[in-house]
Amino acid sequence: MSTSYLVPQMTMPFGARANTAQFWPDETPVYQQVLTWVLLIPLLYLVVDGQFSIANPYNSALMTENGYLLRTAQGIRPQVILYYLLMAVFIVSGYRKIWRVILNNKVLLLAPLFAAFSATWSESPLITFRASLELMMTTLFAFYLTERFSTERLMKLLMFVGTVAGLLSVILAVFLPNYGIYHRGGGAEWQGICSHKNALGVSMAFLLTPVFYSAQRLILKLGYAALLLFLIAMCQSRGAWFVTLGVLLFTAWLSISRRLGNKQSLLWAVATGAAVIGMVFLGLLYLEPLLKTIGKDPTLTGRTGIYLAVLDSIFKHPFFGYGFGAFWLGLNRESLIIALRIHWMTIGYAENGLLELWLELGAVGLLLVLFLFGRAIRQSVRLIRSRYYSPRVGWFSAILFLQLITNVEAGMVMTPVTINWTLTLIAFVGLAKEWRTRPRSESVFVALGVKRVSL
Repeated sequence: MSTSYLVPQMTMPFGARANTAQFWPDETPVYQQVLTWVLLIPLLYLVVDGQFSIANPYNSALMTENGYLLRTAQGIRPQVILYYLLMAVFIVSGYRKIWRVILNNKVLLLAPLFAAFSATWSESPLITFRASLELMMTTLFAFYLTERFSTERLMKLLMFVGTVAGLLSVILAVFLPNYGIYHRGGGAEWQGICSHKNALGVSMAFLLTPVFYSAQRLILKLGYAALLLFLIAMCQSRGAWFVTLGVLLFTAWLSISRRLGNKQSLLWAVATGAAVIGMVFLGLLYLEPLLKTIGKDPTLTGRTGIYLAVLDSIFKHPFFGYGFGAFWLGLNRESLIIALRIHWMTIGYAENGLLELWLELGAVGLLLVLFLFGRAIRQSVRLIRSRYYSPRVGWFSAILFLQLITNVEAGMVMTPVTINWTLTLIAFVGLAKEWRTRPRSESVFVALGVKRVSL
């Protein structure tokens, strides 16, 4: 028996009005409101990568060049202790929820456990232990969020965090420029509540993603998007501009792709592939003038020299690396060699997330993480063109896409205490759940004698 009906998991286009009562009640219980405000603290800490601008002693050109003078200031800080305590509270109180996620996503623990195991050969075992502890806390916290909230409520929570972070950034930049303005350049770039202009731009780009897939009202979505896009523009980070444009194009591509039939989809896929190949070809052919147009040089502001120096160190320990989080902070001869070679004594990052991971955990750790991405991308691609697509899948896919393109120039992969890795873990769990529950949802419709149709 064939029955015509409206598929409940239809694509919600940006700006469409929805009855939000189906996602959350009109009057949120008091305990949920309290939980939202408590969660705001650790989530803001993740947004700023663990370094609020108002508590950062390095926010000056002098300290950029001579940061070793204040290296002792990076000890135990009150905000770090508060973050650890809040993480412990959420993990302990939500251990049942976290355990349910672990049972269904055991593979996601392989990389964090391998990072902790790297303390056995690390250049600085204590630093690796602390970095691994923070990575595990981030992982379990992401698991808690995915089980504690529905995807729609989680998007709403992140939009609330983005609104608070955005407004605080505007206030600091306008009224407290000593903290809100990035003083290491010409003084025109904003850094807001973050300790670096790039951190502000990339964090806002990640927090922008829910606006395209949430069922919030149009006026709220437009205001939220305007605030975050304004901050991305004011930070003047070319990398943030690039990744934001990328995620906007991806969202538009996904919206068009979902509206095409099978034959049209094939033509669309061919056209997309041709466009990507063409852009890569033109980019390589006219790389220097294109980079100059956006204020860059052919070395990506010296990054290519850093990449070469880092690769030399990687090939000395190619399989297991130097220990998670320990290469730059420990008393490491190789990190000193790189600093002397590139004439930057305070360098503390490989300027590329994948290279940084290879440096710390070797090819084994890099392949573990790439396996997670490959698994999630496979699930995403299959779900996007299936009858099981929903705005949840779109959001998870946008996060993955954004995480990958941030590594074109810099980026961070499997870095603890960052909003980008937290959201990436949420995307991993979410896509796995959508894929895992796919046959179950189908069986329900079959049992009801209802035929599902592809949109």
